[in-house]
Amino acid sequence: MTVASRLKQTIAAAEGVGANLKSFSLETDDENMSRAFDDLASEVDDIIAKLKGRLGHVQDQEPQYRS
Repeated sequence: MTVASRLKQTIAAAEGVGANLKSFSLETDDENMSRAFDDLASEVDDIIAKLKGRLGHVQDQEPQYRS
């Protein structure tokens, strides 16, 4: 498995985690927990952006990994 394909899988998994956190935020009645879930979802979004940046770098450096 290539680095690019592992990055793509990791990004997809992180997007799933982010979606779950956002869903938890909407489903809870506890304002503090809702805020906590939103904060975590935001952190996951930041991580996803960094992973996508890394994927772009890998694809630029190694054209065979472009999809």
